[in-house]
Amino acid sequence: MENLDEIKLYLKKIGFTENESKVFLALLNGSQMSASEVAKAAGIRRTDIYDILKVFVERGYCNEIETNTILKYEIIDPRVISDKIIHDIKTESSQKIDDASELLKKVIPFYNTGGNYGKSMNIELVRGFNKHRMIRFMELIKNSKEEILMMNRMEGEVSKEADNITQDFIRRGGIYRSIYEVSLNFKVKRDEKYTGVTLNEFIDICKFYEENGEQIRLTKMLTVILVVFDREIVYLNIHDKSIPKHNKTDIIVRNKEFAQFFVNIFELCWNQSFTVDEFREMSLIKSSSA
Repeated sequence: MENLDEIKLYLKKIGFTENESKVFLALLNGSQMSASEVAKAAGIRRTDIYDILKVFVERGYCNEIETNTILKYEIIDPRVISDKIIHDIKTESSQKIDDASELLKKVIPFYNTGGNYGKSMNIELVRGFNKHRMIRFMELIKNSKEEILMMNRMEGEVSKEADNITQDFIRRGGIYRSIYEVSLNFKVKRDEKYTGVTLNEFIDICKFYEENGEQIRLTKMLTVILVVFDREIVYLNIHDKSIPKHNKTDIIVRNKEFAQFFVNIFELCWNQSFTVDEFREMSLIKSSSA
């Protein structure tokens, strides 16, 4: 059972939905199955099975076999499926690299060209201590109307309490989606003192944020810290430990094309990350097998 749970978690990590993962596991027994048999084995509604099987056939994960009465489905060699998935991921990643190259071509003409660049791309540098930069960040949340996409890691002193500005944005119908790096490099307040956290406490904090309306995914490592506001404004954190705290610099870019590029990056990372419950389950599996 644990092996099947691990397979399911890895399927989700590479982009399978919950139901797609169940169908994949149902087909793994290797025999030819009708759609109704797959639905029963997977434990999902029969009305949901047809679209998934159609996608699996198109992706080359299973064969569709015509019989005299009904269509049957049979999974192909998992090694072949693995090759297809790896190829698709590499192709998608290659496209992202191409997009990044195209983005650079678009950004370069606006770099260091005096006051003229502001007509097409508004770039603002935010310097100073964390507190000063946080005030500017909270202003952007306050002025957002529809959606905030954040890729972040918890650092320093973290509060278990939901801040009023974020809660007000969510109450107004705003969508707040965050991808957090799994990290214990922060402290929370206990008995008037800030102390380190355990992995379970990190998960509990994420669950608390979820209960207050934030949509959360977890990943092992983030290569960039950023926030996209209403798909128009990008807030980039320049992370360099060699720079003194009082001289840190963040960048705010107001440009829809620039923002859309980072929306694409966010969605790719979102689809490859764990939900909080999936990560908790995976942690329990690893603990029990250790």
